[in-house]
Amino acid sequence: MYNKQEKLWCCITSNTNETDKLIKSRISTIVSPYALFLDGELGSGKTYVSKQIAKQKNISNISSSSFSKMNLYYSKVKIIHADFYNISNDEDFLYNEIYPQINDNTILLAEWISCSYPLDILVFKLSISLLENNQRRFSMFRIY
Repeated sequence: MYNKQEKLWCCITSNTNETDKLIKSRISTIVSPYALFLDGELGSGKTYVSKQIAKQKNISNISSSSFSKMNLYYSKVKIIHADFYNISNDEDFLYNEIYPQINDNTILLAEWISCSYPLDILVFKLSISLLENNQRRFSMFRIY
């Protein structure tokens, strides 16, 4: 498990257009391979962010992974979209099911993961908080 995180930036958006611009300018520019652990309450926008990142990589059919636990998508990059919501052992699922799928051209988008585990690629955490008037606070961290 990682013990250190560095806050990279924080931003508040008021609508989906602003959120899309934020994702395009701050997240979609990260060079693969990397992992993005998405953290936030139900309805905060974790899957929406995953869909927008995929869209920037020419993948338009990404959906919630809640029922299948993990989906693989291919385009310019390989996107692994994983949902840890009903996983009893995050570490086992990550290292035995997901980790073998990671290569030099992979983006791992992991929702509901309880801890930040070490990987051989860059790892980030995006915390999403719901605010008043449909605003959202996005806080991005580099995990070490």
